[in-house]
Amino acid sequence: MQQLTGKWVDHPDPSYMGEYNMTKDCPSFVRDYDCKRPDSPNLVPPDLIRSQYRQIFQPDACQLRITNAADVAACMAGRRIIMLGDSIMRLHFYSLACLLRTHVVDGHASTWGLSDIRWKGNYTAKLGDYTIQVVKQFVGEFLLDSGARVYLRDFGVYNQTLFDDILSDFAPLRASDVLVLNWGAWYPRFAWNSNEEHMQQLFMERLATLPVQVIWKSHAAIHFGGATGSETGFENSLPGGPWRYTCFSAVKGEYWYDEFVRGLLAGPCKTGCARVAMLPIFEMTLARPNSHHGSMGRGIADGQADCRHWCNNVVDQWTHLLFDTLCPAVAR
Repeated sequence: MQQLTGKWVDHPDPSYMGEYNMTKDCPSFVRDYDCKRPDSPNLVPPDLIRSQYRQIFQPDACQLRITNAADVAACMAGRRIIMLGDSIMRLHFYSLACLLRTHVVDGHASTWGLSDIRWKGNYTAKLGDYTIQVVKQFVGEFLLDSGARVYLRDFGVYNQTLFDDILSDFAPLRASDVLVLNWGAWYPRFAWNSNEEHMQQLFMERLATLPVQVIWKSHAAIHFGGATGSETGFENSLPGGPWRYTCFSAVKGEYWYDEFVRGLLAGPCKTGCARVAMLPIFEMTLARPNSHHGSMGRGIADGQADCRHWCNNVVDQWTHLLFDTLCPAVAR
């Protein structure tokens, strides 16, 4: 599945407010921003929270099934899900932990520096004319009662040496393993060619050779507004600043989407990437500027609204789609 169109609709239950209460229901290692408990409650109307959490995504061509924890535990029994990406992937890791909480028997998560991961050296990446240090952010893991394990390794931009080092911790990789991958949030538009170079390297030199199942999670829209839609653009004095107190609507063409990756899968990597599938979340996020952390109070008190990271009402829809992809016999 490379594209998924649909619309956000009200849940049939008028009292519906999502699948769980993040603060009360999730495993203790989940420490994400809870959009139902905003930092600046006086700046976030309760009706806005209710309207955002009342809605679910309805695809045009299929029925998106709600993640069933028992079914996921069964179909992934003894398998490994390895999630590598930027901080958007951390949100997805938390969503999985919360939705599967009744079958989680152990887990932990911490910043990279406080974890016991071996790979704490310096790694660099080229972004346009700049060479930056790759920011290594977060490490997590949890175990299900079926023996399935879910891992998170969260770092800002793709670096092939770091990618190889991390995967060496899981050697030997097996056909039953699942890699869930995405990098994109750190690439501003003026360095988008760097993203294409990095993805060409990742897909052609690594994903085409690995024996595992790969889920490439497409880019989630960002809603900072301005010429680039990117916080980085503001920092570099591009048109569209200053800092924002709210998140702005977007249209397709103004923000990143996935034609380049689709071109790789349909063209030069078609044969080698036969085990790669896309998780097409871009369309479902494009119309949700009011479901960012910043829309729900994060950063708005000082004009730094976070219009990149998502509330769990949106991220949980990604997890439902992942469930349909990994466990199709169960989901149908």
